Amino acid sequence: MNLDNKTPFATREQELLLRAALLDGEHAVTAWEEWKNAVDLEGHPDNGTYRLFPLLYRNLEKNGVTHPFMNRLRGIYRQAWYKNQRLFYDMSRVLQLLHAAGIRTMVLKGAALTVLTYKNYAVRPMADVDVLVHPSQAMQTVDILAAAGWSPISELTEYDLNYRHSKQLNDSSGKEFDLHWHLLYESCWEGADDDFWDGAVPLTLGGVPALAPNPADMLMHIIVHGIKWNPEPPIRWIADAVSLINASVSQIDWERLVLQTRKHRVVLHIKKALNYLGDTYGAPIPPATLDAVNSIPISFIDILEHRYITKNIEINSRSFLDSYIGDFPVYLMEYRRRHQAAGYFSWIKGLIQYLLYRMHKKNTFELINYLFLRGLRITKKKLLSGLKTMNAG
Repeated sequence: MNLDNKTPFATREQELLLRAALLDGEHAVTAWEEWKNAVDLEGHPDNGTYRLFPLLYRNLEKNGVTHPFMNRLRGIYRQAWYKNQRLFYDMSRVLQLLHAAGIRTMVLKGAALTVLTYKNYAVRPMADVDVLVHPSQAMQTVDILAAAGWSPISELTEYDLNYRHSKQLNDSSGKEFDLHWHLLYESCWEGADDDFWDGAVPLTLGGVPALAPNPADMLMHIIVHGIKWNPEPPIRWIADAVSLINASVSQIDWERLVLQTRKHRVVLHIKKALNYLGDTYGAPIPPATLDAVNSIPISFIDILEHRYITKNIEINSRSFLDSYIGDFPVYLMEYRRRHQAAGYFSWIKGLIQYLLYRMHKKNTFELINYLFLRGLRITKKKLLSGLKTMNAG
């Protein structure tokens, strides 16, 4: 593999760090040597890199690496263990409250991976715990948590339940709890999660029994959630996916993964990710699975959607056209996934309602006025910028 070329998912330095944290023997040691020579070990890494340090420490220690930087990694490793222990204790109490009220729970993402895949409370730092409940019990769950001191960052509405997949809650000390009523942001329709619940596996968090996605569903969730662009480098998903595959390759129902990929229309996400994980980190993905995923037809809409969710969406990085259309293509593709009604007028009416919701406008007039004034402001800004460039030349 040529690490000098950028990949869609990680920079050269990030890939070296990931290889040092995930591979065995001389492959890990060689990657470590190249990584430490390519970065400033005394500097302040971005949070995405920092969150990989506990996993890096465990792997380097296992492979007999000695270096003064290991002392810093050891301290980060121990701190992560302590924080996760406290987090799991707090969250187990939340689960007990919900179970006492008859609410079924599924633990997601980092917490599920910690217990079922990593089996180590230090290597997967977390800021919160994500828990899935049935959509019909989401409002009740918020009420129960509110009585226990947890407040949603905004009021949970019927529109949220129809259009979104989760809501963050915080307590007075700043702890976070992510409540999900759908596993995937891409799949927010009625019955979208039935297969996930039917295929769930048991998990115990802080002594409290709950459920977790089975390995195939968890792998899909890791990839689909992780590849989205984020100001914080979202490279954690790569470590999670490789670790899950390495630990559970014989337990993953690969046929189920392909079927779920089709059902939830995330083919391009899974296709690109699986090929990348196999090529770059040697993840043992069955060739038949890669063949099956690679053979699924990709539509133009799929390509467009993938482009928008993985690209840098910061204002300063936007092209001329992107500045005008903003996030509208994203909203349109989101709505396409959520709205199944037949009929042109029903579709348009629903789209307007969705845009009002996503753009926080009270009515259609306010939405049109906002879009018109926004266009004028952008045009003025572009013209002034062009004049400055001409004068400078």
